[in-house]
Amino acid sequence: MNKIRLIAFLLTVIAGMAYPVYKIIKIEYPEQVPSVYRFRCGAIDPYDPFRGRFVTLRTLPDRIPADQTTYHYGENVYATLGVDSDGMATVVSLSKTPPASEFITVKYKRHGVAFEDNETVDRKKQWHFFELPFQRFYLNEKHAPEAENIVAKLTRGDTKQCVLKVKVYADGNAVIEDLEIKGQSLQKYLQNKTK
Repeated sequence: MNKIRLIAFLLTVIAGMAYPVYKIIKIEYPEQVPSVYRFRCGAIDPYDPFRGRFVTLRTLPDRIPADQTTYHYGENVYATLGVDSDGMATVVSLSKTPPASEFITVKYKRHGVAFEDNETVDRKKQWHFFELPFQRFYLNEKHAPEAENIVAKLTRGDTKQCVLKVKVYADGNAVIEDLEIKGQSLQKYLQNKTK
């Protein structure tokens, strides 16, 4: 009986270790080379001290014009990716099934009008709102508060100054490659700022 328990325990440990190793290998050595997309970052909420040492991001776009499809809050849907004239990532459409072109999985938020500061609300224009799967950029904890302040100031004025570089894999998974501030890597930007 003890041998069966030991074998069951060892199989559980091996299975628990196999999944992270599988994910790491899949990301580091993909079958197809991932595409790199550049996402604009919008204004963020104020710093929350209980969330850890990372830069909180509001990655854009976070909405597209609504079509007749009905989605539910919290539902995972597929966002087909495109690129605009500035070379920034756009979401072309949402669907419940994986599209043939490059896509990522997003979390559906709501359907409705956009309430923006400094804009007149057009109640006839309906939107699908969603959340992209990358909202945090982790970095050294001593640099995180300064970096978050820089990102907060830049994104309130101009969404072209803060860009998130993301690798998108053929299966829809996405991994953050870098956060760029004014065309430089965040690490280089912070180094140059302290000189």
